[in-house]
Amino acid sequence: MQAQTANSHCVKQYKILGVNLDNNLKWLFHVDNIHKKLTNKVLLLHRIKPYITLEMRKLYYNSYILPISDYGIILWQYAPKR
Repeated sequence: MQAQTANSHCVKQYKILGVNLDNNLKWLFHVDNIHKKLTNKVLLLHRIKPYITLEMRKLYYNSYILPISDYGIILWQYAPKR
């Protein structure tokens, strides 16, 4: 039985389990992606704020914003300082 060789090719970025890795193992792409997600969610919260109660805002924050920043928090110590 012959071992199959995989076609190896280099990719610039790869997303695995919600973490974006690049070919240099830098966190710039991941940090930019998280920043974009958080910015969109916070702007939406700002827009809907006049129409919902404080309790609903807390629920929105805990459901949509907090999980984005909490996921992979251990890895953030290696993120660039920006």
